[in-house]
Amino acid sequence: MEQLSGQDAMFVYMDRDLWATHAGFVILYDPSTAPGGRVRLRDIVAHVESRLDASKMFRRRLVRVPLDLDNPYWIEDERFDIEFHIRHIRLPEPGDWRQLCIQLARIQARPIDLTRPPWEMWVIEGLDNVEGVAEGTYAIFTKGHHAAVDGHGATDIISGLHDLTPEPTPRPAASSWEPETRPRDAELLGRALMNNLVRGPLRVGGVIPEMLSRIPRPGGPPAGGVLPPAVEHTRFQEPVGAHRSFEGIPFRLQDVKRLRALVEGATVNDVVLAIVSGAMHEYLASKGETPEGPLVSGTPIDMRKGKLSTEGNDILIRPVEIAANIADPVERLEQIQRNTAELKGSATGARHLTELSTEFPGALFAWSTKALMNAQVGWGTRRPFYNLGISNVPGPTVPLYMNGAQAVRIFFVPPCGDGCGIIWGANSYKGELMVTFCSCRDMVPDPEHLIACLQQSYDAMAARLPAPAGGRRRVTSKA
Repeated sequence: MEQLSGQDAMFVYMDRDLWATHAGFVILYDPSTAPGGRVRLRDIVAHVESRLDASKMFRRRLVRVPLDLDNPYWIEDERFDIEFHIRHIRLPEPGDWRQLCIQLARIQARPIDLTRPPWEMWVIEGLDNVEGVAEGTYAIFTKGHHAAVDGHGATDIISGLHDLTPEPTPRPAASSWEPETRPRDAELLGRALMNNLVRGPLRVGGVIPEMLSRIPRPGGPPAGGVLPPAVEHTRFQEPVGAHRSFEGIPFRLQDVKRLRALVEGATVNDVVLAIVSGAMHEYLASKGETPEGPLVSGTPIDMRKGKLSTEGNDILIRPVEIAANIADPVERLEQIQRNTAELKGSATGARHLTELSTEFPGALFAWSTKALMNAQVGWGTRRPFYNLGISNVPGPTVPLYMNGAQAVRIFFVPPCGDGCGIIWGANSYKGELMVTFCSCRDMVPDPEHLIACLQQSYDAMAARLPAPAGGRRRVTSKA
């Protein structure tokens, strides 16, 4: 039995009736490299079963303390049944990209059963008319609760489930796994009593001097502030409904990297922020809702420092102004580059404050988190911290295989929630950068239009690149 960290528990407490903090990744597979050119559902089940050690998420489930008097626990699920978690569906005709996006949006809208290990794997066939992939291609959508894994941990799970060749790579013998019986409520309450009345106060006593040193002094420079400033209200700062909207588009990674030359010191992440910023501006303008301010993105920063970890969360979400009120694409990128450069120096202090907040007794942390959610502060509509979210996660640079089938495209399906009704995801794989978004269907009833705005934003930036000497400028996005 292992207790969740404060950050992991926060994602459990954030779940609402119409939305939850689960996310996932989708991989498209070409079975032509598999034995016989075919992969059956039972082959996928057997393969995943042989790789369950790739993440603890696969076989452990949550146990919540009565009245949330302490952070929940993970236990090894004594009722674990892999066939409960792996499902199979087929796209309706015409089996194109739009049909796939609609199906992914429907699956993403469904809550995960938290009485079981918090993940699902959907095998989706019938992708016979998806542009850019071979006939017979199938997809696997793996989604998990954010309490169990973050975006960077998901990339490690992807690596653990795949091979570098069509032939499976020999793996070490699976570790011994033992199921656990659910602890009784009396035991959980006894642990909560000890944590809240003994261990918690001792931890708090040790960190109070540090917290006091970070409180802003009257007339002095701010030390980060207690709460971030309020953001401009857009259609995405409303409550989300029960239905989701999803879309995405691939770019050549080398073409996106070329856009860095527009501004000295710009990174690929800066370019992604600028492209999304332009898309948000164009989309809101098309609705007669042109943003007056820059808009603020909640951008997660991986704090693992390169360590491999497939469990839990070790991220810091930082607010980044994405200059959506600047029409010129180069000026927009310049401003974003300045904004992100300023944030790099403040990440350590903000991370420290996040760590300090989770040192409080579990009951106080749980109740305060839920109080903020009920007051709609932070991730809510009364005083949201962010207009949108943007997550950019580098992925594998070499081909991956599962059951002998080659992975031809990888992309993320992010979450969204009240007050932050659209989240963008960008991830690279084998020279391709896939940019996707997930939103509420009431907020984005026309996902293809928003993706067209993204393409327009990219094209506007690419058009500002100087033409190569002795040749024509090459501007493209489709991989």
